[in-house]
Amino acid sequence: MKKYSFLKILGITFLIVVALSWIIPVGSYYDGTFTLGKTDPLGLLDLIRLPLSTFANFIHYGITILIIGGLYGVLIKTGAYDNLVEKIVEKFKGKEKTFLIITVLFFSILTSLTGLVYLLLVLVPFFMAILLLMNYNKLTTLMATVGAMFVGLIGCTYGFNINGIINYYFALKNHDEIITKFIFLALITFLLVVFVVKTSKRVDTEKEKINIPLFKKDKKNQKSYWPLAIVMITTLIILLIGMYNWIYSFNVTFFSEMHNSLMDLKVADYPIVKNIIGSVNAMGYWNIYELAVILIAAMLLIGWIYSLKSKDLVDSFISGAKEILPTALYVTLANIIFTIIISGSNDQNMFYSIANYFFNLTEKLNVVTMSLVSSIGSFFYNDFSSYLEAMGTNIAIIYPDAEFYQIIGLISRTMYGLVMFIAPTSLLLVGGLTYLNISYKEWLKYIWKYLIQVLVIALLVMVIMLIFI
Repeated sequence: MKKYSFLKILGITFLIVVALSWIIPVGSYYDGTFTLGKTDPLGLLDLIRLPLSTFANFIHYGITILIIGGLYGVLIKTGAYDNLVEKIVEKFKGKEKTFLIITVLFFSILTSLTGLVYLLLVLVPFFMAILLLMNYNKLTTLMATVGAMFVGLIGCTYGFNINGIINYYFALKNHDEIITKFIFLALITFLLVVFVVKTSKRVDTEKEKINIPLFKKDKKNQKSYWPLAIVMITTLIILLIGMYNWIYSFNVTFFSEMHNSLMDLKVADYPIVKNIIGSVNAMGYWNIYELAVILIAAMLLIGWIYSLKSKDLVDSFISGAKEILPTALYVTLANIIFTIIISGSNDQNMFYSIANYFFNLTEKLNVVTMSLVSSIGSFFYNDFSSYLEAMGTNIAIIYPDAEFYQIIGLISRTMYGLVMFIAPTSLLLVGGLTYLNISYKEWLKYIWKYLIQVLVIALLVMVIMLIFI
């Protein structure tokens, strides 16, 4: 990817939306009723204000990326991380395709079950380093990791951030159509495995002088990787428990009750635990902020275990964060279209007008128009929960027949996942492309056939579901 090429793509996307603001009037929804407003054009000052507002409102994504980079910088400094990576590469020597398939299944299935993409993002540099050392090219590496996460979102089963949100707005149960969901996940994951294996290309990483991000060989300072592995696995398990919403998914109240008991613990009528720990969400309600805090704690623990001096710890953290800084900036800036939508006055924006136009094309639910609304909505709202927060209740009122809600859910998550594969507003895609220095054009040429296959499978599943309604 040429320097600043993706910045140009984001800039062009931003300017197109700015131009549309002069043409498409804004509108608003209230309890399913649409109210049309006037055009709300963005002016010259907005070209400066909106990028600044994007950084102000979404910098936490960039900071989390920097912390992940800093964590890997510390892991590299221990001398154990590169040893672990190379041991895995050596273990699968001659069986590289097996590890490639394991990687695809790992990210696809875990994303489907949990929906915790930012937690799984912590592991992406690790798996990417292994695949690149196995001499897989960058496109194969990105598809097997980030691409597999998108597939997990499309075929989401129990992930609260996708299906939990759908269930909330359409009054569905967690286990409804679960067999259909698992079959759909199995089909598109199988297609992904076939696609990745069939299109995988091997290159000589050293001969081609391909840089492996956040990885450095240091044969002079190799140490045991078991303490590092144990700490990281424990950390990821804690984060998984803390970030998955157990109450709404499975009505498990243990973690919230435990949190309340600890926070209410008093010594001489003094809330000692609450005051020592401070404000912290109960496990099951953790978000990207707790993720960052726990990663920092794990980093400090690893630094202590491997006897890193304070200066070495700080320097290695800065080194890792510096290496991933461009990715952090791009990921933050990718929210600029979302910023345009949420900055509209009186809760009005152009997407509501676009959605209303398509809804009015047919009297009843139509797969094509619903897919178009979901696709465009996913482009503007690059966060699925934000999209359904804006449209979920309105869609349920516009289409009150509850028999179709499972199909609406399938359409919504399928189109969201497909759009995340290609949209310049997709945080994971932007992060992956800039991290591996892959051109946007090259990526689109690589994936389009697979996306068509997924779309065909989704349509077949919808047809079968319609038959049984």
